[in-house]
Amino acid sequence: MKTMSENRQGRVGERLRIALSVLVLTLPWWFTAARALEIGVADVKIPQGEVVAVPIRASDAKGLSALQMRLGFEGEAFEVVEVAAGPTLANALVDFQVAKGSCTIAFAASEPVAKDGDLFIVKMRRRAGADGGATVVPEDVRAWGGEGGQSLPVSVKPGRIAGISPPAAASSCVDWRYVGGGAAALAALSVGAAALALRRRGRSKTTTAANLEPSEPATSGPGPHFCIACGSPLPEGARFCPNCGVRIARSEIDEGTRHPEEPS
Repeated sequence: MKTMSENRQGRVGERLRIALSVLVLTLPWWFTAARALEIGVADVKIPQGEVVAVPIRASDAKGLSALQMRLGFEGEAFEVVEVAAGPTLANALVDFQVAKGSCTIAFAASEPVAKDGDLFIVKMRRRAGADGGATVVPEDVRAWGGEGGQSLPVSVKPGRIAGISPPAAASSCVDWRYVGGGAAALAALSVGAAALALRRRGRSKTTTAANLEPSEPATSGPGPHFCIACGSPLPEGARFCPNCGVRIARSEIDEGTRHPEEPS
């Protein structure tokens, strides 16, 4: 009985040692998986026909020395123009290849990544006339790092690119009935104003001419009359000459006024 108990305890102890060995061997993997490299795409907005930088960011990237991935997106609205190394890559060689709806990116660095931040700066253009946005997804990501260049676990975080539409043009709906009525009223006012100005100008000219014309001296009635017989002056309304007594007819007085004759 004692032998059987000892054998059983020996088997249990052996199993415990095996389990502990497996735990010790897998513990680094658990720590590494908990700190998996994350590749994410920043959200940006791109107006029509313009180029905007889209950062590709890395978290828990310390020790990363090489990476390869494919950046997928809707190819009808956007296109990749250029890919450059971000500020977290030092002495890195970056290569990229553009296709419709995707872009393959790879880098290899002589110095491992020392901090988190932007790995790549992807310059993307929104095609003119394209509507809507696009989701940019890092796909088929493979990363290497560490002293032996072992493969690293990777998680991805897609980003959203939103398109900015040009501002809507102001409405050009115009009720031409009101426009025509306003134009007719304006024309009538213009004609009336012109006629009033001409009338005032004519009155001004008439007044000026009247002021400039010399006034004729007012007649103070008929002048002195003369006797047709002796030529003596006759008083106003006289019927007889006070000098010679000749009767003076009214017609003769008028005629003498118009053509006085010298006495003979």
